Amino acid sequence: MLTFTVRSNSTDGHGLGLRAIVSKDNGRSWEFDRDRIVISDVNRGSSGGGFGNTIQLPDQSLVSIYSYRGAEQKTHVESVRWRLPESATKE
Repeated sequence: MLTFTVRSNSTDGHGLGLRAIVSKDNGRSWEFDRDRIVISDVNRGSSGGGFGNTIQLPDQSLVSIYSYRGAEQKTHVESVRWRLPESATKE
């Protein structure tokens, strides 16, 4: 799994923000156009935001830390606890 930030020119129909994709072949290939998971799309403006690491907790949930620009043009830092969709883990 890879988490990344769409910082400008979003092409997935969502605002800028944090995304994830899962490789089904141990990282040899990635389907950026098709297998994208939108974790957050709250960034406002034409650029901005960023991400830190994603860690997996003992209960298999994931925690990602990221930043985004709010409507008031201030930077916010948040954490989100989430799980991969079941469809993302199947072959």
